[in-house]
Amino acid sequence: MARSAIAGMDLVNQLTPTGVVVDLRLPCPSGLAAICLMRAAHPDLAIVALNEAESRPMRAAARVAGADEFITKDRVHEALLPALERATAAHDPRPGENGDLTPRAVRDRTPAPSSRPPLPEVVPP
Repeated sequence: MARSAIAGMDLVNQLTPTGVVVDLRLPCPSGLAAICLMRAAHPDLAIVALNEAESRPMRAAARVAGADEFITKDRVHEALLPALERATAAHDPRPGENGDLTPRAVRDRTPAPSSRPPLPEVVPP
């Protein structure tokens, strides 16, 4: 468990996990920035964003940043495992159409990373 986004990135780089859970309220930089950095460095990493409460703007920002799933802390006990399973399955390296070996989440992600809009500025409550 990392206590900052920088520490989280270091752990991901050292351990190369299949999936991670990122608290959007992480300090130094924000959890959203951490998701962007992780997605850029590890396109096949399953990423679940964790937020204090349901929020459409935060859910959308997490998705744009590169999160595969979004869950809230009040539902973490029931939602975490299914979210990790869905996120991991989305990065399944089994061949797609025409033998394409690109992970499904990367292949299906819309918009393409190069055409993503800039992240909205999010001010914590």
